[in-house]
Amino acid sequence: MILTNPLKDLDQLHASEETKEKTLQYVLSKQRHKKTLPIWQGALVCAISVLLVMLWQPWKVDDLPTKPTSPAAIASTITLDVNPSMELSVDAQHRILQTKAYNKDAKQILASIDLKNKELDEALTLLFANATYQKYLANGILEVGIYADDAALQKSLEEEIGAYLKSNATAKRYHCASIDSKTHEAAKTHHTSQGKYRVIEQIRSYDAAYTIEELSNYSMKKLYALLEQYDDSAVPEGCHSERAHESNQETHHQNRHHGNHD
Repeated sequence: MILTNPLKDLDQLHASEETKEKTLQYVLSKQRHKKTLPIWQGALVCAISVLLVMLWQPWKVDDLPTKPTSPAAIASTITLDVNPSMELSVDAQHRILQTKAYNKDAKQILASIDLKNKELDEALTLLFANATYQKYLANGILEVGIYADDAALQKSLEEEIGAYLKSNATAKRYHCASIDSKTHEAAKTHHTSQGKYRVIEQIRSYDAAYTIEELSNYSMKKLYALLEQYDDSAVPEGCHSERAHESNQETHHQNRHHGNHD
């Protein structure tokens, strides 16, 4: 028998008062238990939910540390020498990652313009638009040295720089060449830009009495004037591969020596 209303239903039962009282207490205790159980279950679920929310803290998702991205790797170095002597480190996409000044003139110019994270053509445009740099270009000779482990990258950089200089620099006032690994490493050892170092080594091939440290302080115009004293054909124009230039230089060297013997 199910008691829907314990007090009313017990009155209809034929039993002793003591039995009725015990039955009533039993039924009421069961009903109290049934009513409180869902409350405890609900409280437990709420407590667990709150705990999970506090541990997860979804409002801080944006603050969670993300895996750091690897910095772009330097794939090539490009040096530019007039009297200011500077170096641009670029990645495989021709984007400037770092700049370096080899003398005070370059340091002053790089302090006035920000070339980092610029595309190479944009960086060259900013550099050539600098009034101080333009004064050096107007009275000097620009030497550009390009080095990259990857031959295809080196060639593409040479082509891009050559095209830019052809359109924006004065004819016969600039020269650019790809640099071999030996020259690149030697220039680093002597803390000299690779483009300037290449010309210094040409001069020293004629007269070893000159020291690298001494010639490193010369402007490119002065270096080429000195080189021209030994070989008037050694002052190149435009841009070309260093390998081809070295081959021509070696041929001229041999012819010159043969001429002296005659």
